[in-house]
Amino acid sequence: MTHPVGSVEYIDYAESSLIFNGKLENVRIVRRVTRMSCENWGLAASVTDLAVLLASEVAGNAVAASPNEPIRVDLRFSLGIFRFECWDVSPEMPASIDLSELADLPIDEMPEDGRGNGIVELTAHECGWLTRPDRPGKARWFTLAATPAPDPSEPGHPGPGPETRPHRQGGDAMP
Repeated sequence: MTHPVGSVEYIDYAESSLIFNGKLENVRIVRRVTRMSCENWGLAASVTDLAVLLASEVAGNAVAASPNEPIRVDLRFSLGIFRFECWDVSPEMPASIDLSELADLPIDEMPEDGRGNGIVELTAHECGWLTRPDRPGKARWFTLAATPAPDPSEPGHPGPGPETRPHRQGGDAMP
């Protein structure tokens, strides 16, 4: 069901799924599907951008854990919450570090692994891990509180800005 919010349709529930081969170059597909889903669902640009960043981190970890294996991504939007879930076949949990511990380290002493999970833990509304007895491996998931995109035709709207900018042209900037 959709509800009009200004000139934008804001939906109650939607989902997208994707299964891809665990190759690093396929993470860009996850970013594109995440961005298109959020935009199609009428979510604010700030929510969309954060969802894309976190989806890229989570999918990249899944590829590292399960190279050349199938990886499943499920995106859902319901009751104002965006949820991203990424299943891989590895039972191993990736490294995670407390980002506050890095503040005083020289750049050459910073750890190579674990920063992505730290970013997810720091910026997601909620996040965690799932396992199921009927499915191999694990899933990393996160949620974001998802607000509708502002309506530029509404009185008092400040006009184009970070929340209303159009999707950049020219493809994905990240590999």
